[in-house]
Amino acid sequence: MQTFKQPYLCLSAQTYRMETESGEILEGITIRYIPDNDLAPREDEQAASRGQVSRGIKAAKMSLPITAREQLNQFPGIYEMEMEMAVVADKLQVRAKNISFLHTVKVIKEKS
Repeated sequence: MQTFKQPYLCLSAQTYRMETESGEILEGITIRYIPDNDLAPREDEQAASRGQVSRGIKAAKMSLPITAREQLNQFPGIYEMEMEMAVVADKLQVRAKNISFLHTVKVIKEKS
């Protein structure tokens, strides 16, 4: 399948391990990240037209294989995510394949 790399602001990483009813062990890493490199304030115009409030950027979630555990460094941080296109249940999906730490992030308060 086709792969591509994209840098993301990754907020957190957490490993998981669970057992299914059939006894199969599922384990991996959950990554919470911002799926956009533009952190400018924003509002969802469609929600506003319905009289609802939806502002800011929603964090997204993806899973990585547990083997990527050794590649986890500091969080939050900028990580390059290697993604692949895969067909799952007859639908094309993007799945995380690998992660590489690029650098830390620091929020600097603007002087007024």
